[in-house]
Parts: sequence; structure tokens; C-alpha cells
Amino acid sequence: MYDKYEFTENNPGLIIILIDQSGSMNDAYNESTKAGAAARAVNECIYELMTLSKSKKRGLRPKMQVGVFGYQDGGVKLIVGGKPAVVMSHPDKPDWVRTVIMVNGKEEKIAKGGTPMHLAFDKASEMIEKSWRPHFPDSFPPIVINISDGIPDDEPMAKKAADHLTSLATSDGKVLLFNAHIAETNEPAVEFPIDPPRDSHARFLFEISSVMPAPMVEAAQKAKINTGPGARGFVFNARAQRMSALLTIGSLSNVQAGRPAAERT
Repeated sequence: MYDKYEFTENNPGLIIILIDQSGSMNDAYNESTKAGAAARAVNECIYELMTLSKSKKRGLRPKMQVGVFGYQDGGVKLIVGGKPAVVMSHPDKPDWVRTVIMVNGKEEKIAKGGTPMHLAFDKASEMIEKSWRPHFPDSFPPIVINISDGIPDDEPMAKKAADHLTSLATSDGKVLLFNAHIAETNEPAVEFPIDPPRDSHARFLFEISSVMPAPMVEAAQKAKINTGPGARGFVFNARAQRMSALLTIGSLSNVQAGRPAAERT
């Protein structure tokens, strides 16, 4: 299982990123806001994914599809999605994820309202079941990465939706759900742990996070992260650069793992 960790045009990958855009994401965080830190990390990840999709001879290749969704009181909204050529044609690139919009000539914060995390997980499940798995039943299983401050409106509903999401599978394994928790605490950051954190909200996200397959554990170790077999795809008290580490290891390690640069065409 989890053997097809190299994305190809015949067996492309699917990466879904879910971003908490509730009102609490406007809170100050690490010389910015939680929303700003999440946006920077996701934009960097999308850019790297698109870069890895490029070929010197053939341009952007459809080796993957990306879906980025924001969730708040109004439900779940697609921010950007599709094959690399579609993502790169988006008018907002390279700032696909933004924290403010212009309304009547004034800046208005995007993050507002509650945290319907269960709806975000349901949206990911729907995309996988209806749009992805019927076409690519033998691909590396979809990767879903959720970035949140860890307080869903309805924790039991979020747990149920996460369980359903991670029960979905291709022939190569079950869907992988990873979580980045942006904390308001002075506790040290925890990256790819084996044991749960003490913080109750962080523990919830840890418990719904998938155990990392061996290729991803190896990628984390190569990135000088102290982890090992049984580690979960989870980071706690994630500063922007550590969210980037989760996004990178959770998504990019599959694309080119084990291949010399000269073969990446």
C-alpha cells in the first residue's frame, strides 16, 4: 500500500487543502494573523506544486490536480482548483489565497463567522467520491490537508466527517488527512508526533490525522525533523514555515520521490 508515490499523467495525484476562514483566524499571530500565516504557506505550496508539474519539453503536465477550499459560516467555497494549467491561469496568482477583498472600494477581511469543519471534510469526500475516484481508482490516494486553529463548531460532526473521509480509498491505500493546528499558546511546536499533544483542541486534530506512510516519514527525516514510524501528519503550534513543512512533506514528497533530477521531464 502507498506504493505509487510518484504522480504521473496516467495515475495523477489529488491534493486538497482546506483553510479555516472563521473569524478567529483574524487573530494576531507571529507578526501577522493566523489567516495571513495560512495564506502564505498555502500559496508557497501551490507554487511549488506547479513548479514540479513543469517539463522542459512539454510545459505544464497534468500529473496532479489541486483543490483549495475555504470554510466559514457561509459554508465551503472553492478558492482555486484544477489541473496545473488551470491553476496557473488563475488571475490572482501567485496570491491564490488572500486575506482581504475589496468591497465598495474598501478592504474587507475574508475570515469571519464560525468553523464548520465537518462541511469542509464533507466537501473533500464529495470531490473524491464523485469527481476523482471513478476516473483514477488506482492512483496514490488523495491527500487532504486541513489548516485551522482547531476549534470546530461541532466536534462530533467533524469527527464523523473525518472518519468517512479517511475511509475512502484507491487500490493503493486510504485517503490521507493531515492537519496543521495554529495555536494561541507559548507551548513549543510539535511536528509529526507519535503521541498526542496536551492541548485538547490540538488533540482532536491529532486524533483525526492519518498515520504517515513510510515515504513521507523518510521525507520528514531528510528535512531534519525528528520523527519515525507511527508518526501522524500533524503539526501543533505551527509557525508559517512549519505549516510549509507539513504542506511540502504531505504533498510534494509523492511527486518526485526517489527520482534523480535529470529524469524529471
